[in-house]
Formats: sequence, structure tokens, C-alpha cells
Amino acid sequence: MGSLATDKITYLNGSGAAPFYSKLVQLLKESKQARAPAKQWLATIEAFKQKGVKALELEDTGIRGWLEARGDEAVTREALIEHLETRTFTIKEVVLSSPKFSGWHQKGGNYFEFLYIANSERDNVIDLIEEVEYRMEQFNFSPELLAEDPAAVIELERRREELMTHKGTAYDFPNHHFSSVVNGRLGRNLLAHCRVTIRDDTYFIEEIQSDWAQRGRQGDWRQIARGPLVTSTEAWAGMVLRRHLQLAAQNPAIKHVAWITESMRNGGEQDLEGEQTKELTRKAFSDFVAARVAELRAARINAETPAESIKQLEEAIDHEARQDAQRVGLRMPPDLLNDFYLKVIPKLADKALGKSGTKTSIIDLSLGVPPKPVKVPGFAMTEAARQVLASSQVVYSRAPLRAIRNQSEQRMDAETYNAVQRGLHNAHEMLGSSRHVLFASAVYDIATGRQVAGKYGNRILISLNAENVVGAVNHEIFHFAYDKLLTQREREMVSREFAPGTLLNFRVREALGINSPAARQCQESAEETAAHGFQLWNEGRLSLVEPEARELFEQLLDAIMECVRWIQRVVFEHRVTNSEELFTALAAGQLRDDVDEVPEQHLERRHEAHEVA
Repeated sequence: MGSLATDKITYLNGSGAAPFYSKLVQLLKESKQARAPAKQWLATIEAFKQKGVKALELEDTGIRGWLEARGDEAVTREALIEHLETRTFTIKEVVLSSPKFSGWHQKGGNYFEFLYIANSERDNVIDLIEEVEYRMEQFNFSPELLAEDPAAVIELERRREELMTHKGTAYDFPNHHFSSVVNGRLGRNLLAHCRVTIRDDTYFIEEIQSDWAQRGRQGDWRQIARGPLVTSTEAWAGMVLRRHLQLAAQNPAIKHVAWITESMRNGGEQDLEGEQTKELTRKAFSDFVAARVAELRAARINAETPAESIKQLEEAIDHEARQDAQRVGLRMPPDLLNDFYLKVIPKLADKALGKSGTKTSIIDLSLGVPPKPVKVPGFAMTEAARQVLASSQVVYSRAPLRAIRNQSEQRMDAETYNAVQRGLHNAHEMLGSSRHVLFASAVYDIATGRQVAGKYGNRILISLNAENVVGAVNHEIFHFAYDKLLTQREREMVSREFAPGTLLNFRVREALGINSPAARQCQESAEETAAHGFQLWNEGRLSLVEPEARELFEQLLDAIMECVRWIQRVVFEHRVTNSEELFTALAAGQLRDDVDEVPEQHLERRHEAHEVA
């Protein structure tokens, strides 16, 4: 999990007391109409715009098209709400534990960087899987915790399996963007980011920006796919601003909220005179272009101009007017951030402040080290403003994660639980690694009838009875390990490293024989390639220079070896010839408290095999 453990993550429109909520879903829940034809629901939803529902929410959720396709078909309110919650997005807020741009802000204060990521339902399930796996990994670092309640790992594994099953059917966005900004670690759709410093009693916003919106707008959304919120500056910037006004209001120490002017970007020193000159230059350019466009339009477009030609003519006229402005020495200054920070943001802030009686204005502050006086847009955090801003804010929607039925909500009965406790306490070698306990618990679950052995049972017995354990840890054992031991990120690594077309995939196929049936399997599946690679690596027929793959194989082999030793120790005095007998012996309670060691000759042989690995 890495730094996921220290980055602070909040789901802004999650269930329960989330910071944001959907006006559309709220109004539907308040509706007394329990069932109606789809076209009637469509009319109802359109009427909700008079009650504060935004047109962009209707567009982003695709609810119009869904209802139009159903015509006169009856739709329940619950089905409509579930569709909305499934198809809309969750806003994931991440406060980075290690900010990337800490040198680019006004000096002083406590500096923070926030990311705002759009999660689909599938993304939410993946997040939950990672959360469960992170909790499982904690047992690696706390043998005492594991010894106290080893069955907790089994419960976590069952929850992970349920989530893995649900992931396959969860809704996902058609397109994903800007994952490279966060390296795919925290999400795949970076809506926007915000950088702030908290300076005693002042909450100071250093930057609000959306790369997705900027790039899409620059290309008129021809090369960049549209996404939730990002097609409207008011929508994405308003969402980020309302969240930070809310955070400021919830901090009782904050007395003022303010944000930068253009020259203060990235920690720059305020230059009001330069900003004013830039604004005058912009106004002169804009006024000239507007006058020239009106002149050219009057000359070239009239009542007889074909309607289909007007748009193309207007684009050509605008281009010509801008060229004429440049010919007379006028230029449009780049990065007109004051349009955003002195116009757009104050307007959004005033809207959020509502009827609190507080308005934004230019206020005097002292910023920097040493402090210097600046004039910046902002407002005083009055008690009335605090009360309005601290409450839950409107943004569509709540979390799209449907309720997932937890098949393991009913815990084990006391007898089974105690048996698991005894069995896992006996596995002294296993305490300290959640991987090992998971492997052992999977076997024990089979013994108690909680799982089906399937094809893996006989493979485990082959390992028990083999003269060379390492040689017997084969292709099928890897598939078992893939299902039971690997984390979500490790499965992603397998998919990446062993995918068809990669160098590692070719090397595995080459070792198998390029034209062999096994090699042909590798052309279709990364998991199959990794399983063959694991077998070849165990047999000494494949060397691994790729560090991630080699480390993973070594960890799996270590876990499997220790699990084999554990099973041998548990049933050492019971000669078994098939998996059914093995699991029957386990189920019968033959987990002997007085057996602490495998006889010396067996340990010696297993140790030698382990050294070979």
C-alpha cells in the first residue's frame, strides 16, 4: 500500500454524513411518487431544475437517455435512484502526505495539497479491496495482533473475495483521464487540485486548477473526452472552492479566508501595478477585437447568408480580427488568472455564502517571510458565514457504490472459531505474515466445509508427499496463490509484467518452446504466463532480472513452503493418501496442541529444499 497509509482520503459525496450531497437524489427521495412511467419521471426531473438541480448533473448522469429509452415502461423510484447512484461518480479527496510543490507557495504557514478524483463504482470497489488488503497487511507488522485474533484475517479474506466478485459487475466510466498525474496510485480521473496554507487565523488558497478542464477547453473537447464537472468552470471550481470554504468554516481558529491574485501564483511576490498594466493591455486588445468583429460581421453576414455557413464565417472573422489587432501592436497577455481569481472565484464564494450577510471584497493581509502587506480577495469568517459554510454542500451525487451483500456477516459458530484459533496458534512459523495465515486459513476452511477444495487440494497433497517440495510447487499452486494470496496491486503487476507482447512473456514462451501448446496459452493470458513462469523459475529453467516479479515469486514460494510444513506438522502422525483424508483429519480436530515441531529429518529435508529456492 505504501504511502496510501498516510495520505488522508475522504469521499466527499459518500453515504452517511458526507460533506457533499446530490440535490437530484435528495428530491427524488422526498418525492411521494413511488412508481410512474419513465416519461413521467423525465418530466418530474426536468421540473427539479426549478428547485436547484443543475442541468450539468442531468447531462453527466445520462439519466435523460436512460428514461427516454424506456418510454411508457413503469419505473420505481428505488430503481431510478439506484441507477443514478450507480452511474454517477464519487468525489475522492486526497490530502497528500508528501506534497509535490511545497516550494511554490507564499512562504510561511502550514502547507497542504489536495487532489480531487472522480471514482466510478468499480473504482470504489477497488478502493475497498485495497483498504481490506491494507488491514490484512497490518498483521505482517504485529505478530501479537495476529496471535490474539488470527481468525480476523480469515474474515478479511472473505470480505476481499466478495469485493473481487462484485468488481467484475461494477459500473465503470467509458473513459479515464489524467491518471499519470497520480501514477494510477490514488485514482484514474483527476478532476482538479487545490493548494492551501493555513496561517494562524487565515485560510489562504494558493491555487485552484483543473488540468483536465484546461486541456479539454483548449482543444474544444475534440481530442480530450468530456468528464464529470470538468466541462463547466463553475462546476469544477465551485466544487473545490465550496469544499475549502467548508474546511475553513469547520476550523474554529480561522477568522479570514483569502486567495491569491495573478502575480502571486506559485509563491510570486504581489505586483499590483503589473497586474493593472496587464489588465489594461487585455482590455485594449479585447475592445479592438470586439469592434473589428462587429465591423466584419456587418460586411459579410446578412439575412441571405445560409445558416449552415454562419458558424464557419464567424470563426474566420474572429481569427482575422485578432490578426488585425496584432498588426497594430496589440497583444492578448497570457495567463489571465485575475479573470479567474478576481471574478470567477469571488462570484462562486458569494453564492456559497448565501444569506449569511457576508460578501467577498479586497482585504489587507500580511504574508510571507518576512511578512509583507498584500491586498487579496477574501472575506471575514463571521459566525453567520461559518454556520452556512460548515454545513453539507450541494454537489451531485452521493457514493455510487451499491450495497454489497456480505456473505460472511454471520460469524463462525463458537466451536469452529475456537478450532481455528487453536489451529492457527499452533502454526508458529506462520505468525507474522498475513500471506501465510491466508494460505493456512484457506486449507482450514476447506476442512470445516466453509470452502470447496477444488483442484487445489490434490496439488497441496502432491507437495506434501513429494521428495522435492520445491519441484512440486508448480503451475496449479501459482493459480491457487494468485486467487488467495496476491493483493490487488500484485495482480496488477502480474498483468503488467507478464502480458502478451512483453519481454517477460516472450522469455517464458521461449523457455516452454515457442510452438508448444503451453506457449500458445501464454499469448492469451498474463496469469497463465506467470503460472508457467513460476513453475519454470522453481525448476531453475527461468532466471528473473525483473525485481518485482522475482520478489513476488520468492515471497509466494516462502509462504507455500511454510504452509506445507505447517500441514505436515498438524497431521504428521496420520498417514493420508488423498486430500479428503487430509481435510477430514483437520476437521476432526486433530490439530494437536502438543505437537510443536516437525521431526528433525523432515525439517532438514525441507530446509535443504528451501535453500535451493
